[in-house]
Amino acid sequence: MGQEPIILDSAHRHGVTDAAMLHALRFPVRHFVQDDSMTMFIGPDETGTLVEVGVIE
Repeated sequence: MGQEPIILDSAHRHGVTDAAMLHALRFPVRHFVQDDSMTMFIGPDETGTLVEVGVIE
């Protein structure tokens, strides 16, 4: 990921903060491609709690 992602308002519906999402993306434990444009990342937030973040390219 070369640039900071754009975080949509809908990404906050589960109460995950921007900082938590960005931390999970920077330190992924696992990722998998769901389809041609969606990749899911699983990584820790700043406290170590695992969060799942979807990225559409």
